[in-house]
Amino acid sequence: MIWQPRRLSISPPNHYAQRMIPHRIVDLAGMLLFTLSFPLPAAEPSEEQLRWLESDELTPPEFQLNMGELEFLASPPDKPVPHSDNTFWIEPGTLQNGWLKLRQCHENLDPVPELEVTYQYRQMRDLKIVENHNIGHAEVIANSVQMSDLQRGNRLCVEAQIQVLYREGDHFKLINGPYHRRFLDGYYPYHVTLRVHYPAELLAAGAVQPAARPGLTIQRQTGKLTIEAWFEGRLMTEVIFHSPH
Repeated sequence: MIWQPRRLSISPPNHYAQRMIPHRIVDLAGMLLFTLSFPLPAAEPSEEQLRWLESDELTPPEFQLNMGELEFLASPPDKPVPHSDNTFWIEPGTLQNGWLKLRQCHENLDPVPELEVTYQYRQMRDLKIVENHNIGHAEVIANSVQMSDLQRGNRLCVEAQIQVLYREGDHFKLINGPYHRRFLDGYYPYHVTLRVHYPAELLAAGAVQPAARPGLTIQRQTGKLTIEAWFEGRLMTEVIFHSPH
């Protein structure tokens, strides 16, 4: 890894780069394998670390890091953390070509002068902003959203068409991630919600990975599956769909 001064990141298959003055970066990203290993202690960036980000000092203060190991948080952190709220719509035509509609909303992004969200889906089209609150300016450029003058209590929602449903034999797989929030070279608490709407007459939701546990809940309704997770590290999700008959 190449060190860049003041490199900061948060994440879901999209990549968020938050540029702070000068060349400070925060990103929220996506798309690797799910891993689970021994977790390191949770930690939020301290006031000292945040002050350093806004300074001209080249040497960061010392602090403990989670290096990407997945650790679910049985209780949400006391302080608000960024939330990625994702809704997917699987239509009958999706089963033929893998394309589905995504609506993704981000809340509680850090109030910084500039932020860039770059999407890394293999196939994506029709990206557009549908909601913008407490953000001075936001626009779509290619497969990215450029923002400036972010205030506290901000919210950004986008919609797009993405190709993420894959047929494997007699079933389908919906794969998403990895979702993560990075600060410098460490990983910090993140809140992710996934809602999948699907035609119940054509599909039934089967196994979900990772399985439910403290910090990760799975709710099943007819034609709808909801996954909610509070965690540190990198989260990859996989949902199997099969014929209801």
